[in-house]
Amino acid sequence: CIELKQLLLPFFPTLKSLSKIECYDISHFSGSLTVGSMTVLLDGIPEKSLYRRFKIRSNAKSDVDSLAEMIKRRLKHTDWELPQLILVDGGKPQVSKIVRIMAELNFDISVVGIAKKWEELVILNANQFILKRLSRNSTSLRLLQIIRDEAHRFGLKYHRLLRRKAF
Repeated sequence: CIELKQLLLPFFPTLKSLSKIECYDISHFSGSLTVGSMTVLLDGIPEKSLYRRFKIRSNAKSDVDSLAEMIKRRLKHTDWELPQLILVDGGKPQVSKIVRIMAELNFDISVVGIAKKWEELVILNANQFILKRLSRNSTSLRLLQIIRDEAHRFGLKYHRLLRRKAF
C-alpha cells in the first residue's frame, strides 16, 4: 500500500493513508438483473465481512448510471467507515460520474478507475484525465487487480444467484 500511496499522492495531496480501499463493479445479463458489488481491502488484505452487494433498483440505462446508484446508496450508510480510496472498474465515464457524486454530496474520497484493456489507472485531476500505466511487475497494480477481480467475482456470483431465482 505504501507504493500505491506514493503513486497517488501527487494527484490526491490530502490522501493520508490507504488503510481502506473499496472497489465497485457492475454485472448484468444483456441489461437485465443488474447488480453491483463492493469489495474491500483493509491494509492491503481482502476483508470479506465488509463486502456488499447491491441489486440495482432503477431502470439505469448504462453501467455508469448503475454505478452512480450504487455509490449513492453506499454513501447513505453512515455507519460504514468511509474508505480513503474508491476504485471503480472502468475508465473516464465511471470516474467522472463518481467524482461528480462525491462533490455533490460533499465527500472527500479519492477516486481512481482501472481500465481493463491496458490496466491503466484513470485519474481525474484538476478537470483533466491522467492515464497512468503501471509496470506489470508493480505491487500497486497487482493489489488493484486483486480487489477489482474480487469485485468482479463477487458481483457475478450474486448475479448468477438472482438468475437462478428468476428461472
